[in-house]
Amino acid sequence: MTKCITCGSWNSNYKYIFFSIIFLALYKLSVGFGYDANKNYSTRFLDNGKFSSNYMIHEVYLYIANIIIAFIMILIEKISIFSEKKQKQKENKENDVALSNESSHDGNINLIYRFEGEKYSKKFILYIIFLDILLEQVSLLFSKFFTHINFWMIELYFVAYLYLKIFHIEIYKHQYLAFGINFISMVLILIKVILTIFEGDEKKALYVKFWWFIFIAIIIFSIYAYFLSYIFVNLKKIFYLKFIPVSRILLYYGIIGFILSVILCTFFSAITCGKKIENIHEVKDYICKVINYENQTFIDNAKVYFVENWENSETNEKRNEILISIIQSLLFSIYKYFSYKIIESLNPFHRIFSGSIYYFTEQMIFFLSNLNKIIQDENIYLKLKMYMDLSSDFLSVLTFLIYTEIIEINFCHFNYNLRKNIILRGKNDDSSEYDLDRNTINEDDTTINGVSDYNSNYSISST
Repeated sequence: MTKCITCGSWNSNYKYIFFSIIFLALYKLSVGFGYDANKNYSTRFLDNGKFSSNYMIHEVYLYIANIIIAFIMILIEKISIFSEKKQKQKENKENDVALSNESSHDGNINLIYRFEGEKYSKKFILYIIFLDILLEQVSLLFSKFFTHINFWMIELYFVAYLYLKIFHIEIYKHQYLAFGINFISMVLILIKVILTIFEGDEKKALYVKFWWFIFIAIIIFSIYAYFLSYIFVNLKKIFYLKFIPVSRILLYYGIIGFILSVILCTFFSAITCGKKIENIHEVKDYICKVINYENQTFIDNAKVYFVENWENSETNEKRNEILISIIQSLLFSIYKYFSYKIIESLNPFHRIFSGSIYYFTEQMIFFLSNLNKIIQDENIYLKLKMYMDLSSDFLSVLTFLIYTEIIEINFCHFNYNLRKNIILRGKNDDSSEYDLDRNTINEDDTTINGVSDYNSNYSISST
């Protein structure tokens, strides 16, 4: 009897998923993490004191590190290309004429690739990267106001829709099953948000103070998720069609991010949110956490960071700030590199999938390491929210395992349009409609030419 559930074939490119998860986890550890804005469940291995409030300054450091890492990657690639070229010349030195012709041919191909890449419009590529950076900043600000409103699972629907429009890839039965499981995960997140409102702690989220803000927050997040999905899909299109290396995208990301973050930091430094009033929590206090000598608050302020904080902080806090800035910037840059590699070597679905694995792993480690404390905690809302989180993240992982065919459901015809079965039917069909190139398909691939295509005759829309 056929097994009801089996595992799909392993793809060597899955290593990029694990690398991204590892470096994201290390980055989170360097920054510090907690749960539900509860001091009893927060962890910081290095305490940098007041410096932690200057989030935009740290963003500048992150983008500088991205530029450095990108240059290192580009240098490695150039050395690798030079070594391959020298090896090729060595192998063909006995036939100078053949070598000359082959080199000329390769050179023409590279010129064609470069020409097509230029023709694709650098402005559009820079626009996509700028949009990616802008959404990162929006996400940071959004999370300060609306804790727990993070329906990132909705990205699956948007990416599937955009893949259908751009790559004309049909959605199949097993993927609709994944959609249903994903929807349950979103409902659990909504329950967690409602529990936060019932808990009544206004310091945790703006929608606790003004409940109707929950609808505004959901709309804003949906728009954010759509454009983030748009970025992922178009990055795949850029990698797939234009042969632009990840290192170059990372370099553009670092340069644009550095310029934008410096502009924002300058702007935030010039505008005060007003004075901090003790024992009173106002709307501005969700985001304006930097305080100067005169008790004026700011979203961020370069003068407070570079002058006041360095004058008034203890030696160990200064040392920790230097260590944290260097370590977290490098870790984030490497994580960002691998997150782009996921899109390049696999597809946007796997990029989202990597996030679901990370969040579930983080929640499991946090839950198990704090189990005794959680059991003894009298806050029933906190416990329920933790259970909602764990359940939601587990279902999200299951969703993407099914959608990307890492788990195969072999009943109710859920496996009929699995990629391997479509390929098998194509091999057994004499018609040209299913005539796939057997030389380009192997068990190590989960995508055709890097795109999760289940039809042999797909096309890519120019829109």
